[in-house]
Amino acid sequence: MSAFNFDTPSRQSVKGIVVMLGVSIYKVLKATIILIVAFFVKYIKNQDAIDLGNPFFWLSILTVLLILITVAVLRFRNFMYHVNSDYFILKKGIIKKE
Repeated sequence: MSAFNFDTPSRQSVKGIVVMLGVSIYKVLKATIILIVAFFVKYIKNQDAIDLGNPFFWLSILTVLLILITVAVLRFRNFMYHVNSDYFILKKGIIKKE
């Protein structure tokens, strides 16, 4: 059995960053699926190929990924929990702390 002290505030595992990143990517895809489908339908309807050599295409995808990674790391850094007497205390949030 582990001798972990739950009285002191601690963070989750570093693997949580990957989980939070995956959840963020899922939420972004879920929120923008209509735009993504409309984008591809436009190119299919016009019989144009998507220009994967366009630097703005890759720059926009890279920017979105960097924002999502930054949000995941900030969520990880601001997620603390501990047990105090009979209470489970959870502190989280980037801008709005709960």
